[in-house]
Amino acid sequence: MITLKDEAVAGSLAGLCASIVQEIYAVIMKTTGLARYSYGDFAFGLVNSSKMEGAVQIFVGILANMAVGIFLGLIFVYLIKVISARYILLKGFFYGWVVWMLLTGFGSVFRLPAFMEVSAFESLITLGGSILWGVLNAYLLKKIELKGLL
Repeated sequence: MITLKDEAVAGSLAGLCASIVQEIYAVIMKTTGLARYSYGDFAFGLVNSSKMEGAVQIFVGILANMAVGIFLGLIFVYLIKVISARYILLKGFFYGWVVWMLLTGFGSVFRLPAFMEVSAFESLITLGGSILWGVLNAYLLKKIELKGLL
């Protein structure tokens, strides 16, 4: 079990840091042409129901993605507290996978613009980023616990 002084801060911090790395991954995928959208693009669609077109929208999308990361990091830390931290990296892997399914499903069901144009290959790219986020989130929580940073 995670024994942190403040689980909310730890979960928020881990989720935030993991979402920053995830966005870097997505921007690389977008820049190389492997994907048309980053997680900031998807998050902007959740906030604004439209496509990003300028610098302000990109900034809002990145902020929205970080907020999603913080929220999901909070949920994960409390799940781990309840179910145990054994195999935390594997749990992070599966959490990222499930979150991918829930969020992309949510975007598709509500027909948000960026979600409607994603190919099967791009879905695998976003799945990879979601799993990266989940594992990194779990790893950061483990490191925070071990170093007693909070």
